[in-house]
Amino acid sequence: MKFPPKTLRNLPQSPEIWYCVIRQLKVWVNSPERRPFRPYALLVLNLDSGLMIEGEAFETAPEPADVFDSLADLMMGHPEAPSRPQAVLFEESRWMARMLSGLERIEIETGLHDDPTGTDTMVSELETHLRGGRAELPALLDQPGASVQTVGAFFSAAAACYTAAPWQELSDADLLRVWVGPQAQPALVSVLGNAGIQYGLSVYWSIEQMQRVYAQTGDEHDSLPAEGLHALFYEGMNAVAFADLEAMEAYGWPVAGETAYPMPVILYPGGGIDRPGAEQLQWYESLLLALPEIVRHHLHADSLGELAPLDTEITVNTSGGFCLVRVQYPAVGVG
Repeated sequence: MKFPPKTLRNLPQSPEIWYCVIRQLKVWVNSPERRPFRPYALLVLNLDSGLMIEGEAFETAPEPADVFDSLADLMMGHPEAPSRPQAVLFEESRWMARMLSGLERIEIETGLHDDPTGTDTMVSELETHLRGGRAELPALLDQPGASVQTVGAFFSAAAACYTAAPWQELSDADLLRVWVGPQAQPALVSVLGNAGIQYGLSVYWSIEQMQRVYAQTGDEHDSLPAEGLHALFYEGMNAVAFADLEAMEAYGWPVAGETAYPMPVILYPGGGIDRPGAEQLQWYESLLLALPEIVRHHLHADSLGELAPLDTEITVNTSGGFCLVRVQYPAVGVG
């Protein structure tokens, strides 16, 4: 405790009412010395002036003593003169209960302040600032048609495919033609990971789109097609939407490893990012279920050690029912 209760209790008391918010932020702090972590923020708002008078970050969840010391610093360092507020209100009843005894000892009232919209806006603005102005990544469950079942099935298929490691047999230059279900025109799929840098899939919905991407030079984002490039990356948890992480914990969706969190994205020029809806998630689910089977039983090397051509169909059992996946290698007509 930085200041004895007697010292604080002897301070003059102002009519001010402070509002105290303690939250774990939806931002990641990356450090070479430790795993990425989400900091906690202590925000103190003067309800009389409407101004924030304190913003402090903690690596781990603060203890009541930490919060008390921060409030004491504010009292002793008040811009006008050292003073105690009349009351300190809290966003959560559990924090009010934990702070009640300490604040009562210095004759400060406690209570709750109900302002969910204003509080969320204040915290969201702080998080956006800490992310360098970038908006929070959209959640998969918020996309058109998505449900717990479709997203969960996608996670299961992604985990199984990561474990099968199809990139051990396929390089990103081994383009596949892929038809899923009644799809009329094939997609071109590149399996990423053979170089050990980025794991996942790049998906091109036409030869023209793929050729435009491959023909571009310069900035990576500027080479992306205007309609967006569809991809599925395997990443660490600090790249995943926070809402997806919360849903994973709530529903028990599987992940194959610390760097195997599936991240389906649509990338746009200028750095814009969107997420696929239920229809494309089921498309990914079907292909992810088929790829391990194709690599294990249908992909073979010829007498020169090169991959032999294949054109095969696999029936997979998806969240939407049985689905036929056709895969052709090499992608005829691409070059």
